[in-house]
Amino acid sequence: MLLKRQRPLPSLSWRLTLQIVGLVLLLVAIIAPLFYFLHEQPIVDALAETTQAEAIQKVENLLESQFRPVERILRQSQAWGAAGLYSEKDLDGFNHLMVPVVRNTPFISSVVTANQHGEEILLLNMPNGWKNRLTRVDEWGKRQQWLDWKDGLPPDTEWKERDYDPRIRPWYLAASAKQQTEDIVWSEPYVLVSTGAVAISASARWQNPNSTVIHVIDFDVTLADISRLTRTIPIGESGYIALLTEDGKVIGLPHLPAFAGDDALRTNILKKPQDIGLGKIQAALDIWKNEGGGRAALHFDDDSGAGWIGSVRPLKVGKQTFAIVAIAPEADFSTISRRLVYSALLALLAVMVVSYFVAQHIVHRVRQPLQQLAKESRRIGNMQLDEPVSVDARFREIVHLTEAQEHMRLLLLDARNTLEEANRDLEDKIIVRTHELEEANEEMAIILQRLRETQAQLVQSEKLSALGALVAGVSHELNTPLGNCVLIASTVETQQIEFEQQLKTGLRRSVLNNFLDTLRDGTQILQRNLKRAAELVHSFKQIAVDQSTDQRRVFDLRETVHESQVALSPMLNKAGCRFTNALPAGLLMDSYPGPLVQIITNLTTNAIAHGFEDLVGGEVQVSLAAGAGDPESDEDIELLFRDNGQGIAQANLSRIFDPFFTTKLGHGGSGLGLNIVYNLVTRVLGGSIRVNSEAGRGTCFTMVLPRKAPQKRPVDEEFEIS
Repeated sequence: MLLKRQRPLPSLSWRLTLQIVGLVLLLVAIIAPLFYFLHEQPIVDALAETTQAEAIQKVENLLESQFRPVERILRQSQAWGAAGLYSEKDLDGFNHLMVPVVRNTPFISSVVTANQHGEEILLLNMPNGWKNRLTRVDEWGKRQQWLDWKDGLPPDTEWKERDYDPRIRPWYLAASAKQQTEDIVWSEPYVLVSTGAVAISASARWQNPNSTVIHVIDFDVTLADISRLTRTIPIGESGYIALLTEDGKVIGLPHLPAFAGDDALRTNILKKPQDIGLGKIQAALDIWKNEGGGRAALHFDDDSGAGWIGSVRPLKVGKQTFAIVAIAPEADFSTISRRLVYSALLALLAVMVVSYFVAQHIVHRVRQPLQQLAKESRRIGNMQLDEPVSVDARFREIVHLTEAQEHMRLLLLDARNTLEEANRDLEDKIIVRTHELEEANEEMAIILQRLRETQAQLVQSEKLSALGALVAGVSHELNTPLGNCVLIASTVETQQIEFEQQLKTGLRRSVLNNFLDTLRDGTQILQRNLKRAAELVHSFKQIAVDQSTDQRRVFDLRETVHESQVALSPMLNKAGCRFTNALPAGLLMDSYPGPLVQIITNLTTNAIAHGFEDLVGGEVQVSLAAGAGDPESDEDIELLFRDNGQGIAQANLSRIFDPFFTTKLGHGGSGLGLNIVYNLVTRVLGGSIRVNSEAGRGTCFTMVLPRKAPQKRPVDEEFEIS
């Protein structure tokens, strides 16, 4: 609370001024986007769509003006062929009909006719005249005759060899495969070998009524006029239009400086948009495809974050679909001018100035009565309660505050009078409460004594519980060797009976050898199992004697820990844990082996129950700290008990030796195991104990024990409530 008072707070006038001005700015921030999205954006979209639709219509009209006449000419040529007005062997008749057609249709660059016998006539419109190519595969093979017509003179004839067959050309195969002569096949755009121009071909089949021979006629239509048109169509100030094939290649270049001139046309035609710097065209086309081919305005941003608007219109030519793509920056269609922006900023500044002075006026009318209220509050806080609260209030809320403050003054005045009366009765109540506390202290002393007695009983029960666990474990472990002994004895007895029967009827040497082998093996097994049982009994007997008598004697530390290990082995085997005794031999101690065994037992049991609860392959190790354990020295030893379990949480490290503290309350944990260890180490053996642990990295108990223990306390003083 003191920190809040020390922190500087803004004044009411400054806060109200900021809020009023901020409210004005918030309204402007709300109105501006609403104006843009409800007024400006629809206008921009409408202007852009109208402008782009006009440009797209120009390109579409051009394509219609080229493709539809070609189809009419192609059908007329079919009719001429079917009427026998020309054939693949009638060069003069073919040229007579087709030269006027090609001459009067500038976008038709060539016409070719071929039949199923490999006969072909090609007519090319060259800049300086006309050329014919005659092919007769079945008659001439690879030889072709070229005729060059110039200025009405007889043609120049030249023979060339070329591995060429018109019957395997795509235009011939596509048209000849049609069943109906009315079907027209449009090819995909390609580059003419003769001129390097981009063209598209239209072909159809025809057949003379008096013949079964199939003929195909094909017109090559150049697309140069498309790029010449698209390169002259700007959209807005920076927009442009392009024509793309169905597989996304450019056949109509846009109105950009990089595509001016015929060289740029030949270099960039039939390329992907992104390969020739038209990434925005590709972006608009991708959006159009992803949206299902709608005709709404397409919005996207370029690499600099500027907004663009695009439109796409498909055009069907045969089985192909061309895409006319028009794009332009949104800024080209904006109706917001700089003058309008500057005027709006000036108006906003004027509104902010006016709102500031209005806020100051409102603040002045509110601040004065609030200052009076603050003055009256300080007076009441100093307990000057005789005069009523007086404030010149101009607002209803301040009047309510004044009334509440006056009500508070009256309550404080009444409370002060009540407090004076209460103080007079306080001394009498203190005397009564003191007497009650003395009686309560006597009852607490009795309860504490009973608690100590109960704790001693619990500690003794915990000791007996550990000893009982050892008894159960050793009993279970003894079952195995004793059971083996009984089994072997029974086997030997059976063999003896059989041997006696054989002896009566006549003993064979093999029976005697078999009996002796069985007797020798059984004797060895009996010796091993009886030795194991004797070792268990001896270890448990020594531990039981030490724990029951708590006698002081000189003992070898390693041997005592080994006896504990043997007694604990059933419990360790059941838990899948390994016990490592790393103590040196010959380290003698004049102390109490019973409490030491109890310590090792409790620590091992605690490690199995807590450290290895969810782990497999646990290990405990008893060793000495580095440099300790000289048999000739009388210095204290530093005994280490480690496990590689899951460790102890940091929050519990300071409480693990407290009585009745356990993390398994209600699940078999009494909370006295480590408290017993602590009392045995510090009160019986005269040493100290500490613990180090990290979560997931095991636990290490370090016990500093004197080689010669001090005089043992009476039993009732070993354990106390701490």
